[in-house]
Amino acid sequence: MNILETVKNLIFIDGKAAPEKEKLLETVIDLTERKLCSRIGEESVPPALDYIVAEVAIIRFNRIGSEGMAREAQDGRTIEFNADDFAAYNDIIDAYLADKADGPGKRKVRFL
Repeated sequence: MNILETVKNLIFIDGKAAPEKEKLLETVIDLTERKLCSRIGEESVPPALDYIVAEVAIIRFNRIGSEGMAREAQDGRTIEFNADDFAAYNDIIDAYLADKADGPGKRKVRFL
């Protein structure tokens, strides 16, 4: 299943989106992929990090209309947004970059 299909299945109950929503999702996914690629210095997202693109794309899609806000309050309910959508994945991205820097054939054991 590609990233678009995964995101549609998670956002829409029946996994089907109106054409304008699907185009918007494609744009959000494309921008998310490009941002992740720039962070990891790759031309395309490695399959091991695809799930990060899907999850961040969902975060960004759900925030449409609230861009630029740090906090939104309505009817006693407050939502706070992260400044960095990838913040929850920084450890994973750092581990990927560390493994990439080690070069092919080199392995490390890390204890948490």
